[in-house]
Amino acid sequence: MMSLSKKCPLADILFIKSAISSITYKPFDFLTFISGTNKPFRKASCIGLCNLQMNADEKLISILKGCLKNKRSSQKELYQHFYAYGMSIGLRYAGNEDEAVMILNDGFMKVFKYLKNFDLEKPFKPWFRRIIVNTAIDHYNVAAKHPVMNDVEDVHEADKSADAISGISYQEIVALMSKLPPSYRAVFNLYVIEGYSHDEIADKLGVSVGTTKSNLFKAKRKMQEMLEELFEVT
Repeated sequence: MMSLSKKCPLADILFIKSAISSITYKPFDFLTFISGTNKPFRKASCIGLCNLQMNADEKLISILKGCLKNKRSSQKELYQHFYAYGMSIGLRYAGNEDEAVMILNDGFMKVFKYLKNFDLEKPFKPWFRRIIVNTAIDHYNVAAKHPVMNDVEDVHEADKSADAISGISYQEIVALMSKLPPSYRAVFNLYVIEGYSHDEIADKLGVSVGTTKSNLFKAKRKMQEMLEELFEVT
């Protein structure tokens, strides 16, 4: 395990947001999607890459049109290609992998149900992401019969000037987030990762703005404590 000096601040929220957003988009790549290989394209001209992207976009539209016709083969293909990306989102909201799979599967059911309302001229990925996030919130609301309701009038934000931590992987970040209480984890994801305001989060979760601020503060503090344990601060 690494050992850090106390002089090195931990739990930099900006770093966590950057690390997660940079990695969660990796599992699904249109270039590898149409090539049938997980190997990256090391040498390709700009024109070649543009053509590949265009072909990938056309392929995706073809799959979506098949889903609109309720073709099982198209639904299976869409599920397979967006499984990793959807799971990377679900795992951040879920307490374990089984729960993440439930979120993902319910999300896909909504995708197939409401795909008729989707504009094929627009990017599919952001729409898909929004559905998975909303599904995760639905799961939270069902499970959260007794959410944490400790309002805090004066919440002090964590020190945003903290130095970013190096040497921590995305998998470790997700593992730490899964240890947060559901109410903390939901607010942390919606505020730090998705960029929702406290008013928007309060509306989604059915709690007060004071509660979302309190839970965010506690989530950051808990993440800091876990990171300190992870890096064995002396």
